[in-house]
Amino acid sequence: KSKGNIIPLSNLVKDYGADMTRINIVTSSEGIDDADWRVENIKGFRTRYEFFYDTIKNTKKNKQTKMRQIDSYLLSKMQKIVKNATENYEVTRFRTANNYALFDATNELKWYLTRCGGIKNANKKVLAESLSIVVRLLAPFTPHICEEMWSMLGGKGFVSVAKWPEYSKKLINEGAERSEELVKQTLEDIREIQKLL
Repeated sequence: KSKGNIIPLSNLVKDYGADMTRINIVTSSEGIDDADWRVENIKGFRTRYEFFYDTIKNTKKNKQTKMRQIDSYLLSKMQKIVKNATENYEVTRFRTANNYALFDATNELKWYLTRCGGIKNANKKVLAESLSIVVRLLAPFTPHICEEMWSMLGGKGFVSVAKWPEYSKKLINEGAERSEELVKQTLEDIREIQKLL
């Protein structure tokens, strides 16, 4: 403290809110290492939570019920996120758990919504289940906003005592994942060619 490298928690909560303070501290290091507060991380966290919040808020526009390959892809990816995040939670590797639960989940949901052509074309059940998984995985990090999102999703009771997402091997679809990776690679190749032209 005499070296001036201590920030009072009350100041952080006042400036950034309880949830953003919690997630920034908990994921700032791995294992038993000291927390390394980095204010620049807050923006990245907040942007992703805003994405989830807005997506949940707009799910009322969602009417699609037909199951497609892109839906199987998302369900498969979400199962891998559940497995990896849970395994890391269990050994207190919170930064790695957060990378799966927040960052990978954001990327997969954004890709899914892009491929569907927006929320209105997303499969209602698949999107709701995927968002429910994300909210439950993130609740230990950010309980306040997750309770709000859980309520918006129509979750029963409190998310803090809701059943933890369980990994289901039967929802893994390697074929759907390979097909989507091929689409991603093709789009990336097209972008590279456009840059050259």
